Order: sequence, then C-alpha cells, then structure tokens
Amino acid sequence: MSGIQTAIDRSGHCERWDIDIQIRGYYELRSLQDSAAELIAYSCPIINNMAMPEKLKVQPFDQYPFCDMAASCPLLHDLPEQLPIEKKIRIRR
Repeated sequence: MSGIQTAIDRSGHCERWDIDIQIRGYYELRSLQDSAAELIAYSCPIINNMAMPEKLKVQPFDQYPFCDMAASCPLLHDLPEQLPIEKKIRIRR
C-alpha cells in the first residue's frame, strides 16, 4: 500500500532575494497506524524555476537565476519534519 499524501503551504520572506514567497512541504502517512505524516519533499518557486527551460519559467521568479541557500534556507528548514494526524473514527449506525 502506498501512503496517503498531503501538502501544506507556508508564506515567508526569502532572505537571499529579499522577496515574499510561498513554499510547500509534501508529507506522507505511510501507515494508518502512524501518528504523524513524514516530510518527504519541499518546493520553492525560485528553486523550481531554476530547473525550467527558459520559455517555461514563471514570472516574477524568472528574474532570480539561482538559489545558493537551499541547504541553509530558514523557510525550508522551518517546515515541520512531521505533521501530527488526528484520527477520527466514524461509526455507522
């Protein structure tokens, strides 16, 4: 069974380029017995744009040609490693 996946968005300020951006963390609940979903990936519009061909780059992020802070970015590292899951039991009558 593959896990259940979800994502959360966080807004913040990019220190490298001095702009406000929105990042996204992707989480996966691998088992229904788990109490939290684990962070499996993240995305940032500047990092995503870097990998795009020139004609597919999204404005205004096309004016930021690189990110040399991904490994130490406070926005990316502020995403929680785990997302607690509230389990609700549905009783049918």
